[in-house]
Amino acid sequence: MYGEKSMSDMATRIANAEESFIDVLMELGGITKTQAVAVSNLYRKARIAKLDPINGVIRVQHGAFLDRSTIQNAVLAARPTGYVKPINTRDDSF
Repeated sequence: MYGEKSMSDMATRIANAEESFIDVLMELGGITKTQAVAVSNLYRKARIAKLDPINGVIRVQHGAFLDRSTIQNAVLAARPTGYVKPINTRDDSF
């Protein structure tokens, strides 16, 4: 019974950490939620950002990865392969 409760709490902390990290990327990078999710995935895949499930936080290796220009460059790097931006649209999600 105790194990189930602690696993549930850990799952909640992980979900909260992911949402908080996405919010931080959105605020610091001036990007949309879709872009922030892509950057978060890129950072975690490249092991730039690491999840601490016990404390419920995601930490980056160096603060420079949270600079506005770095986050915006990561948005470009996170674009899907073969992406072609639609003409005459205002959608900057990618």
